[in-house]
Amino acid sequence: MATTTANGIGHVRARSTPSLWTRLVHGLLTIADNNEYLGQVRRLQAMSDNQLAKRGLTRDKIVDHVFRYGYFN
Repeated sequence: MATTTANGIGHVRARSTPSLWTRLVHGLLTIADNNEYLGQVRRLQAMSDNQLAKRGLTRDKIVDHVFRYGYFN
């Protein structure tokens, strides 16, 4: 997709590729989306309260449970 930008004196510059910042943010979001911990959090959040209770969890303890051996310990 191409975008155009006009400066104050009327010149138009075409931009056909995403900026470095856009590519960096997109890459970081892709990494986060593919993170196994976040996937597990999403799966647990999708469960009902009854399903969580059968696993010995409450909704407010999901993140603590998932990251108990991970990033913060």
